[in-house]
Amino acid sequence: MVKYNDRLLNKIFGVLADKTRRSILNRIVTYGSVLGQKVDPMGITVSEIAQFYTKKMSLPAISKHLKKMEKSGLIERTKTGKTHHFKINMKNLMEIESFLEHYRQTQQHKLSRLEELMK
Repeated sequence: MVKYNDRLLNKIFGVLADKTRRSILNRIVTYGSVLGQKVDPMGITVSEIAQFYTKKMSLPAISKHLKKMEKSGLIERTKTGKTHHFKINMKNLMEIESFLEHYRQTQQHKLSRLEELMK
């Protein structure tokens, strides 16, 4: 059995259980993917995230979600003056990917064996 950081995975999957946080994560991950979009190498700001939720959510609510995401280890915060920038935590994202890849490979192996038996 492959060893994973259970505490980290529990925190991150707990955070990802919330639809709003998954939406915010998508904003962070896709930041800068639009051709010609000005991109700050420090990451996306709270104000830029809030632009997508102006009628749905207040700035304090967005900040609360970001704090939970940061505390879980899913994202990282960099502060420059009064501006807070957010980026995905690639190290922890790779831990999740590795965890899920183990199960994908196991299922793929089972399907391959079943396919061979059906021939």
